[in-house]
Amino acid sequence: PQGDPVVARSKVDGNTNADGDPTPTGFPGEISGSVIEYQAGVPNIVVYLLEETASGVFVYVIDPETNGPVTATTDENGDYKFVGLPAGNYGVEFLNPQASTQPTAASAEYTEIANRIIGIAVVAGAVEIDQDAFLVDPSGVVYDSLSYAPISGAVVTLYYQAHGGAASTVVPDSWLDTDLGDANSVTTAADGRYTFFLNPNFAQNGIYSLQAVKAGYNYVSQIIEPKVGPYNPGLGGEVVNVSSDETTSDTMDTTYYTSFRMVFDASNISATSNGVAQNHLPMDASIVPEIEEDLTEILKDDLAATMTQQSRQMSSFAAGARNRLKQRDGNTCAADIADILEQAPVQFATASAVLLPHSDGTLNAIAGLLETCPQATFEVAGHTDDLGSDEYNLQLSRARTASVVAALRQRGVSVDRLTSTGYGESRPIADSATEEGRQLNRRVEFVPLEAQASAMPCSEMTEVDRNIDLQVNQNGVSGNGDFISETRDCKIDGWRIFSGSASYLETDDGIAQSMFSLNYRVERFVNNDRLFGRFVGMYSAKDDV
Repeated sequence: PQGDPVVARSKVDGNTNADGDPTPTGFPGEISGSVIEYQAGVPNIVVYLLEETASGVFVYVIDPETNGPVTATTDENGDYKFVGLPAGNYGVEFLNPQASTQPTAASAEYTEIANRIIGIAVVAGAVEIDQDAFLVDPSGVVYDSLSYAPISGAVVTLYYQAHGGAASTVVPDSWLDTDLGDANSVTTAADGRYTFFLNPNFAQNGIYSLQAVKAGYNYVSQIIEPKVGPYNPGLGGEVVNVSSDETTSDTMDTTYYTSFRMVFDASNISATSNGVAQNHLPMDASIVPEIEEDLTEILKDDLAATMTQQSRQMSSFAAGARNRLKQRDGNTCAADIADILEQAPVQFATASAVLLPHSDGTLNAIAGLLETCPQATFEVAGHTDDLGSDEYNLQLSRARTASVVAALRQRGVSVDRLTSTGYGESRPIADSATEEGRQLNRRVEFVPLEAQASAMPCSEMTEVDRNIDLQVNQNGVSGNGDFISETRDCKIDGWRIFSGSASYLETDDGIAQSMFSLNYRVERFVNNDRLFGRFVGMYSAKDDV
């Protein structure tokens, strides 16, 4: 150049003379920067050069040779550069031809508008660096697990654990790049999106987990369950997409995680975890408020059914123990039979052994009682009043007891357990001088014999009974089953009893109910009229609506 000496002063005043005034001849200027995604540079981003043609109006710079816009493409490190620029006001625009997500412009000195930086003042020889852009991938969308619609108003919080089992704490905002992403505990907008950018200069190595909270919703979803984590996204400072879909729909890839294992090294991108994007979080809408009244009634009915079943079961334990005592002790059976005969005596036709019809009920009841003490044997004793001769009354009493034994045999009672004896008028229990006394003396008694089960050798045995019933019809499906195993244990002089039941009901109105119970009992005879027992049991009921 001719004239005054020239001094090149980069990025300040351009070319000046020794006095500091601009010279007519200027070195061309330069604009450069980078495009990054998370921590890694992004190649193949197209950067357009803009120039100001009027105040605040920026248009594409046209290449006179190609008649197209002047562009630069980022290299493998995400860097771009425009060189040979004459002095003027410029801008740059970033375009990602590989995806619908466009870079977000970032400049410390000039105006950022979406994917543009404008107002870059380039004087002769100035080098404008750090005119950058970032690909801000949404970390994910919070959405309804049934409708797949984004959920607004959900609070998404990022938590940190130093290692598995360590206490969980809320990630401080100082660990996040809040210029590019959200601050922690962000509330989602209508698009349901949340974005957390962990800053490798501050974030700590460990496990990061996500928690979403929204009134009327439950998290974690039971309809769309997460993958087992924590998820390791790998190293390189790039971005890994968990789901293959950017937006939520009923055809989307529903893969997601709730926790992630991350490591950071601010000086080494290759040793820094990849970022995680498209990790969409489903939430289940709670329907309890809508069905609370009906649900309360169902639970009340279930509780009532449970209490009824348990009380019946306890009653059956007691009844079973009573019956086993009766099987052991003929005296108990005899006392019960005596109670029946006191209320409704066996009656015969006058001066005859023919049983009157209204004695059938008494005989049926006695036959049922004898079944509860099958090892006990009895003497059926017949008595008369004193009207008639001794021999006549003796023969009449014998004939009447024989009629009773025959009637019981017809009702299934083994006659080997019964002996019949007539005592005539020899054993009165009341004064035969009165009609009332003579009526009491005309009687039949059951007297236990000494050869009873309690005197017999103990014989160990096991009895098992099973029942099952299944029904399928237009109203639904129902099934019931039960079993009982009773073992006579001579070592403890008692019984070991294992029993259980199960039931299932499914109706056509969407209700399914299942119940089961198991019980184990040990009973020990203390004496002929006392039994001691313990039991342990479990019961479960489940209703699906």
